[in-house]
Amino acid sequence: MSFLSPIQSDENDLLGFLGGTVNIGQTSLIPEDMLKRLRDDQDRFKVIDIENFLYIEGGPSPGKRVQPLPEPGEDPLVDAALSGITFGTVTDNSGQQLIYAASHLEDLGWMFVRSVPYERATAPANDSFLNFLWISIAISLVIALLGFFASRSAVRPLDRMTETIEQMAQSPSSGQRLDGKGASETRKLAAAFNQLMAERDAISTMKENFVSNVSHELRTPLTSLNGALRLMASGAAGQLPEKAEEMAQLALRNGNRLHLLISDLLDFSKLTAGQMNVTLSALPLAPVIKAAISGNTALAAEHNLSLSTEGLGEQTVFADEHRLRQVLDNFISNAIKFSPPDQPITISVQPAAPGFTRITVSDRGDGVPEQFENELFERFSQAEVGTSKSIKGTGLGLAICRELAQLMKGRVGYFYDNGANFWIELPNYKTEGITIDESAGPSS
Repeated sequence: MSFLSPIQSDENDLLGFLGGTVNIGQTSLIPEDMLKRLRDDQDRFKVIDIENFLYIEGGPSPGKRVQPLPEPGEDPLVDAALSGITFGTVTDNSGQQLIYAASHLEDLGWMFVRSVPYERATAPANDSFLNFLWISIAISLVIALLGFFASRSAVRPLDRMTETIEQMAQSPSSGQRLDGKGASETRKLAAAFNQLMAERDAISTMKENFVSNVSHELRTPLTSLNGALRLMASGAAGQLPEKAEEMAQLALRNGNRLHLLISDLLDFSKLTAGQMNVTLSALPLAPVIKAAISGNTALAAEHNLSLSTEGLGEQTVFADEHRLRQVLDNFISNAIKFSPPDQPITISVQPAAPGFTRITVSDRGDGVPEQFENELFERFSQAEVGTSKSIKGTGLGLAICRELAQLMKGRVGYFYDNGANFWIELPNYKTEGITIDESAGPSS
């Protein structure tokens, strides 16, 4: 390649010419530092003389630097550059995808083309994308974990409040209160709920005091009234006409029934206030059960029912005689109320959980509706049962039985097996010669 360039002075006067030739087959047209980068990166640099030759520098196997201009279709890169599209992608004859850029030098009529492998050109972008992806995933995980722990921290007080409320619903007399910890909204909710519970307890206390006071006020005149009726019915005031005697007996029965209802209300008030006292001592079961049967035989006979025992021996429990008799009387009277005529009622005794004895009162009635079993020993609970008898009461008897059993370190329960079976478990007075711990309770 030859060149000729004029030499001019500062005043643009022609001083001469500078000319020469360059053997482009032996000398590179590219600066040394750029040439080194081309070879290191396996880039390709081509100079296309549109009418004469093709100059190649760089690439994996450049061969001769100066080659004849290829025919159309022989070199996809040259074809793409000569098409007038100055930037794009092309696939060479070896199947490698290239990114190229072309620039036209009009003074010489040359086209400068540089290409790089597509994978290498996009590698930084791919690396950046992968880095961005992993960083995004890491940030998302951190945010998710922070959100999870934050939500757990916010919800945990509500979970505790929910558990406490459920426990309060199951045991309204427990006196539990919500723990006012956590966010301000949670504290406000707990405070409002606790205030509501305090108001409810105040109303409940007022109601219980009212019931207790009224019961006491009714009990005294009722005792005198029942005493007078008993004297009249016994003939102490003279023989009554038959009709008058029947009316006196009817009045006495209803007076006694009312007396029992008032006693239930008073016992319930004492239990609720924690004022019910029991005296626990060694108690042989046989005399207590026989006394309970004797006391209810007349009522059973009125309904054509019989009372019997099973498994009764020399068992001794740790209990209060009066309160155990109260529980047994309640179980037996319920069995009498709900048993069909001419059927037996059995009071059986058998071992229960280790160290405990179970007393069961069984009848042949229809039992308690299944959906009502969970509420059987709750306050003011009365189930509708399939019997023609008119059954009325306060609904406190079984609730009082449960409270009394707990005071005696025992428990009560119910199951159905060809009839209703109500039971109470009490600790044995001695287990293998060792006096039972008064603080022990029955196993579930």
